[in-house]
Amino acid sequence: MNKVLKQAFTLIELLVVIAIIGILSGLIVVSMSGVTQKANIAKAQVFSNSLRNSLMMNIVSEWKFEDNVNDSWGSNNGTVMGTPVYESSANCIFGRCFSFSGDDYITLTSKTYNLSAGLTISFWSKKNLEHNGIIIGSTATTSYRRLIFLTDSTLYLETDTNSDSCSGDVKHDTNWHYYVITTSGLVATFYEDSVNRTVNSSITNGNITLDAIGYGYYYNGLLDELRIFDAKMSSSQIKEQYYIGLNNLLISDQIDSDEYVKRINSIAINE
Repeated sequence: MNKVLKQAFTLIELLVVIAIIGILSGLIVVSMSGVTQKANIAKAQVFSNSLRNSLMMNIVSEWKFEDNVNDSWGSNNGTVMGTPVYESSANCIFGRCFSFSGDDYITLTSKTYNLSAGLTISFWSKKNLEHNGIIIGSTATTSYRRLIFLTDSTLYLETDTNSDSCSGDVKHDTNWHYYVITTSGLVATFYEDSVNRTVNSSITNGNITLDAIGYGYYYNGLLDELRIFDAKMSSSQIKEQYYIGLNNLLISDQIDSDEYVKRINSIAINE
């Protein structure tokens, strides 16, 4: 009898141990999943910074919108005209981002850039549907001065002459997208999610003056990682930056795996 009880208790103890191991295993998996996500984000941030550092001689300004509108690379700090609203990191690309309501904007120190010498302007945008908005431009009233202008289906570049503009097609939705405009020799190239979307690329005026973000046709939506380079960024560098942001959107559950694969396939199809 004692022998039977001893065996029974041993079996019960064994089942308890197995149950405990199962619980601990689940906790370890959950814990490791969180660690893996944090590691992936950290690696993406390191890679982004390494790429940025490799282009450091060409970066002019960078606005990351981390609870402020300071230029994190140069000295062109912004001033918010209106009530600043910073979106939580769970809804942005890296860290926090700026939420424009359609009647606020950011002023900058006026600077003029030479397009023919080479220029790149890149940014992440999640705009509200049916709303046209200027990303970065000028407060001058002597011309349209829309400069980098995003509509429901088109991304425009306008120079200091209001009759001089070129454009690229873009998607009509409210998702996060990565936009890049490069210029060289008075030819502009437009990218959306690292895919060339250029329609009209001819520029006749070589200068562009910038002194405001979101002004004029007031931008309505989220804006993140706005950067200006005084050189033409290569298509491979544009893809690398897009991959970094896309991976973070997946990790933060802003897109699902199907959308992630769809976007990756879109790049492959258009290469």
